[in-house]
Amino acid sequence: MQIEFSPEPLAQRAFVLARFVQDDMFALVAQLARAAIQLGGVPAGAPHCTVQYLDGVTDLNALHHQLATYCRSLRAFTLQTLRLEIGTSAQLIDSSVVWLAVEKSATLYRLYDDIGAIARALGFTTHGFTRDTWIPHIFLARFSNGNAPRLIPRDPTIDLQLRVRRLDLTHQLGAQEYERIASFDLP
Repeated sequence: MQIEFSPEPLAQRAFVLARFVQDDMFALVAQLARAAIQLGGVPAGAPHCTVQYLDGVTDLNALHHQLATYCRSLRAFTLQTLRLEIGTSAQLIDSSVVWLAVEKSATLYRLYDDIGAIARALGFTTHGFTRDTWIPHIFLARFSNGNAPRLIPRDPTIDLQLRVRRLDLTHQLGAQEYERIASFDLP
């Protein structure tokens, strides 16, 4: 597989995303995203958990090859959600983002570390987060109208187990435009 590549800085950003089985638990996440949209939030697209955010990706083909090899050693796993949170996105000045926090499990730490090591071996960098400052989450929507707090209930705890059976490699095409390069199924 040969991937066309643009030398533009945004195109040098790649993301490895955990994708969920669309079951009853997933339906609750989709319902939260719809509630955010009804309050004026801009949706995040298909719900996912970003496992790794990479910068300086100058060779998507090499990254694709290394991830394909790595993913053959993986199995499907479960993510545990914790609570709804409001955070500020460094890329979206004056906007609030609503996400569903995900537990930092041993499996997620291993994926984060392993994919980061693959990226560094290829000469790419991980984007600004250390293992301790990384907050795994499912991004639901961003708000610029101040309605984000209205989405958070008095008890923000949301206890879901989401099964991950696929990792996607995506790259950034523009400010809010992404393209899936490859999917890696996890048995």
